[in-house]
Amino acid sequence: QIWKELRIQGFRNEVFATLEAVIDRLSKTINKLTCDTVKSITGRDWILELN
Repeated sequence: QIWKELRIQGFRNEVFATLEAVIDRLSKTINKLTCDTVKSITGRDWILELN
């Protein structure tokens, strides 16, 4: 589901000129994810109980 969120936030139907452009967009998109967003996507009860 993380990939789904990354596609929604930064990779809509778009062609990139270079691999560097893809990496740049991916880095920016990942950095925009908040802790709450990641937790809501990946958080499972058994994982959250580990803390």
